[in-house]
Amino acid sequence: MNSKVEFTENFTAIVNNCIENGSHLGGGNPNSKILVVGKEAALNEVEAWYEGNAKDWYNQMDNQNLNFIRTEKFPVGHTWSKYQKLHDYIFPEHAPEAYINFEERFFTTEMNDNPAKKNSEAKKRKDFKFNLQNRKDTFFKENFIQDFPVTILACSDYIKNTGKIREIDTMFDVTYPGDEKGKHADYSRGNSFYLHYNEDQSKLVIHTRQLSNNVDDKMLQDMGIIIREHLNRNKHITK
Repeated sequence: MNSKVEFTENFTAIVNNCIENGSHLGGGNPNSKILVVGKEAALNEVEAWYEGNAKDWYNQMDNQNLNFIRTEKFPVGHTWSKYQKLHDYIFPEHAPEAYINFEERFFTTEMNDNPAKKNSEAKKRKDFKFNLQNRKDTFFKENFIQDFPVTILACSDYIKNTGKIREIDTMFDVTYPGDEKGKHADYSRGNSFYLHYNEDQSKLVIHTRQLSNNVDDKMLQDMGIIIREHLNRNKHITK
């Protein structure tokens, strides 16, 4: 099933900039209202499809009907299985029975543009901190990235917003409302999420762990409810 896609001026700009800078853009529907940011692609090395991602987007711009359905099976702990489960909690009316369709309503990218099979391997690279900061200072300041009504930073310690270090506040022009309203941590160990809003409450940024392996299902459910309420309140839910 194909979805009609509009390639906006902001999306065209980020595609061109990613091609020029050799950066990975991401996947999913560029017209979606939800951006999901993981840590990095779980690859042993940079593969051709990853490296050529922005050029692939450029070459698709003449095609306004794209297919975001995937029929392959993914293990229960796989990141895409967790993205799908979160999608189904947000959009139960669009929950499929036997395929993956979260890319119809999500756009996904990575905080770190240097693939590694394990996070520990990525952090050991001598250029890790420099490259991570550079991507925060360039890619994440693009209008396309900033315009999402909902951004899920599923990258835990790859971005900080504690004490005097307010990366999320600064990067996304949001503020943390305090633990009473912003902290959700009544889950199994290692599972929590934090809410951040802009001044007029039109933008929601959620900071949480990487969505894979033993992520708490109740946490995904609660997160999904909050996201759906936000989209409804800002009139972004469409059938």
